[in-house]
Amino acid sequence: MGDGQPHSRLITVVDLDGTLVRCNTLRVYLRLGLQMAPWYRRVGIAALLIARRLRLISHERMKYPALRLAGQSPELRERFVAEVKSQINSNVISFIQQRQQAGDEILIATAAAAFYVPWICGYSYVASPWGGPDLRGERKACRVARILTESNSDIYAVLTDNSSDLPLCRLAREQGAEVLLVNPNPYSARAFARASFTTKL
Repeated sequence: MGDGQPHSRLITVVDLDGTLVRCNTLRVYLRLGLQMAPWYRRVGIAALLIARRLRLISHERMKYPALRLAGQSPELRERFVAEVKSQINSNVISFIQQRQQAGDEILIATAAAAFYVPWICGYSYVASPWGGPDLRGERKACRVARILTESNSDIYAVLTDNSSDLPLCRLAREQGAEVLLVNPNPYSARAFARASFTTKL
């Protein structure tokens, strides 16, 4: 893939939630926090989740305080990693392994909180910094574009399930790269189709 110009390497960009893994990692983490954190922290997490459900606060204003209250105990980390790894998408892993054999770097690009991404996988990654803002949409595409420029690289493929990644998909298309959809939900599938992205992994 790419524009035909010489580059030092190719990068395959992979989303995390719903793509590399078949779950929402934030939901898993906060559910475990509600089970394992001290009672007063559990009350705080529950209050934030209720406020978000009632649309009293934004997703980010819920997400980072709730993660802080959940904590990072060794027990929570162990259960979180075990549950998330049990949800790894074998088809995505097979594709990643093929691209690694071809010499690609694998880049996980995700809106998930950066602190737990390396617990799940050993690939290079860009993710949401502590406290936000979330790495999604145009922000994610710009971050990946900067990495490409700084490393003199090209995208080989983008794998995603979510239409919030349309800016990244358009960046890939500009380079002649593949965009592979991984089990998008109906809303995202329609958005991808309107943008003429229809190839599924």
